[in-house]
Amino acid sequence: MDAYLEFAKNLALQAGDVMLEHFKPGIEREIKSDATPVTIADTTINKMVIDAVSQKFPDHSVMGEEESSDVTTTEYLWVCDPIDGTIPYTLGIPTSLFSIALVHNGESIVGVLYDPYTKRMFTAVKGGGAQLNGETIRVNNEVAPKGYVTLPTMQYGMTDTASLVADAMSTGIRSFSLCCITYEAMLVASGQITGSVFPGKTPWDIAAVKVVVEEAGGIVTDLYGNDQTYDRPINGAVASNGQMHDELVALASKHIK
Repeated sequence: MDAYLEFAKNLALQAGDVMLEHFKPGIEREIKSDATPVTIADTTINKMVIDAVSQKFPDHSVMGEEESSDVTTTEYLWVCDPIDGTIPYTLGIPTSLFSIALVHNGESIVGVLYDPYTKRMFTAVKGGGAQLNGETIRVNNEVAPKGYVTLPTMQYGMTDTASLVADAMSTGIRSFSLCCITYEAMLVASGQITGSVFPGKTPWDIAAVKVVVEEAGGIVTDLYGNDQTYDRPINGAVASNGQMHDELVALASKHIK
């Protein structure tokens, strides 16, 4: 497992260099079919991951946001979001992360997320705890309304986000959004906030989050409170410190279309 972790950490550092190389307000971007932006940094990093995995672990596959290798029969799958938070990235706002997870038969067993702006690397191996730059991190013990929760501010196909946010506000939950679910979830893992709700179906947004948050003592489920696999589309996600997980699941599941 150590070899997998070191491989992922080295990839994260390389990805961070690419992110910083292209990071500037107004970076050229294209708009994909889902109305989200993609930049040369996204595609460069995604290809770099595929090339590195094929060389180091030729029997493994890659599922990436921008490009994937053959993922039909693989036992080991690297699930990668080259830049989560591309919208703030294109606006020159430093709240985006590189995220990669090693998934074994659908279960996340290694997770690495890297913030190149502040040189913060979040890591976890299944059964080995979670770390930030090598130091152990833990979720907090806060409950609503004391703790902050991140909620989506963009419209997702499976959830009425406007009514979700309005409902949360009516119950006294204090919420905000960084437009980067992995960044928000790492705030959960490191004890800075209480929980985060993600209504998307993309596994690369949550695969690494799953192992890091849970190894930090938290809980990550789908929007219905169930466990799920990360080698296929997901049913959203709720990541929390565990203290108010049921409350967030009840809140989120009310607004699924």
